[in-house]
Amino acid sequence: MRRFLLLALILSACPKGAFRDYLPQVSFDKVDFDRPTWQGVDADFVLRVRNPNPIGVDLDAWRWALELRDQAFLSGDAPGGGTLPPRGETPFSVPVRFDFRDIVETVRANRGQAEVPYTFSGALSVQTPLGLATVPFRHRGEIPPLRPPKIQLQTLRVERIDLVRGQVELALDLAAMSEGGGAMGLDSFAYTLGLGGREIVSGSVPRLGTLQNGESLPLSIPIRVGVVQIGSSVLSSLQQKEPLQARLKADLSVDTALGSIPLSVDEQTRIPVR
Repeated sequence: MRRFLLLALILSACPKGAFRDYLPQVSFDKVDFDRPTWQGVDADFVLRVRNPNPIGVDLDAWRWALELRDQAFLSGDAPGGGTLPPRGETPFSVPVRFDFRDIVETVRANRGQAEVPYTFSGALSVQTPLGLATVPFRHRGEIPPLRPPKIQLQTLRVERIDLVRGQVELALDLAAMSEGGGAMGLDSFAYTLGLGGREIVSGSVPRLGTLQNGESLPLSIPIRVGVVQIGSSVLSSLQQKEPLQARLKADLSVDTALGSIPLSVDEQTRIPVR
């Protein structure tokens, strides 16, 4: 109690500008993104509050607001109920949920946009020996409005038909197209290809490549399959270079700026044969 009264007397005698040196200081530490999906991502905004005083200071309340491109997006407040230790630093974490659809609607983000700027700001209210004081904070950053890439069937190329050995070699041409959200790595591509209404082959590719923001990435998957597996009808279409009904089912991992997100593909079309 004596130390509290002594500090109050010292502060009251200080010039008005010097009083700021005894207020807690709030600094932005980091933002941790966790559990990203194509719908949204959880984020923890971590602040560090330093108390320069030789006694503990009670945290009365705090409030925060999140703006996207200077437009209000989310806000919150909570009672304090804690004490900042003397001459110590205390971390505070503010959990926020980013919904990508809400981001797009709020700022009218165009397809192909890599990032949206945000401002995270607010204030802490603390009890000082001279009464309640408010300490503001502000941080600016960017978040990608993630959209899943599109993977489309393009062309089926006949590389070789060996009836003696009963083998057919094909090349399946695909196109991966970015819908925005920054560069993305396409990994662990496990697929099943159906032709003419029947599944003919399954396989996997460890890495397809990196899809740049707003661009299209051509892909080609080599396929080797037995004549018996594809059947006489599909074999005839391949020999005559006639279009075939194709279905591609695949699962892959998409490496984004916020973490890895699984993606499932199920594409059907009448594919040209070359």
